[in-house]
Amino acid sequence: MESADRMRAGRVATASGRDIEQDWRTLPCRICFMENLRERLVECFTVVFPTLSPESAATATGDDLPDWDSTHHIMLMNVIEEAFHIEIPEEVLGGIDSFQGFESYLAALPKPA
Repeated sequence: MESADRMRAGRVATASGRDIEQDWRTLPCRICFMENLRERLVECFTVVFPTLSPESAATATGDDLPDWDSTHHIMLMNVIEEAFHIEIPEEVLGGIDSFQGFESYLAALPKPA
């Protein structure tokens, strides 16, 4: 099965072969009590890129991570959208290629009432 098909099926293997289906499905439950945006975003990054430590996740860029390809970019977007209960417009997504970029985007969103 191609990686995009596995992703749609909820079964995504990392470059190391680790299946992140369980992480993907339980992410909202694990982070729903985290109030800190940065902590929540670090959790998203470490789900999609499990070899990242929390410290390295907070400074990650697409240039730094060999696994950060178009498939992982979409996975990351999906995990972030699920975790933060938002939709990231496609025109915005293409311009975000780092933890800092996602953090800035999320911080600028209106806060829910």
